[in-house]
Amino acid sequence: MVCCYGYLYDLFFIIATLSASVRRLHDTNRNGAYILLNFIPFVGQVVLLVMLLQENETDKNKKIDDPINSMDNNSFYLLIGIFVVICVIACILSKLNF
Repeated sequence: MVCCYGYLYDLFFIIATLSASVRRLHDTNRNGAYILLNFIPFVGQVVLLVMLLQENETDKNKKIDDPINSMDNNSFYLLIGIFVVICVIACILSKLNF
């Protein structure tokens, strides 16, 4: 029964990823069926990634608040420090077989 949880976890994240990808394709004024490009090894996945990374037509003129570029140096270094600490803790826990 323990192995079943891994499959449920994978199934949940596959559904979430597919739905987010379809919504993003709709944001770029494309049909959600382009998600089927994932079935073409490498080339289709790269093409789909490029499609997902493109900007919306309606958002090109919209001014957005960019949290990364508006961050001061102290906040940026704090964020990087927290990330490094989390990575170190994850490495230690993986060595201890938790």
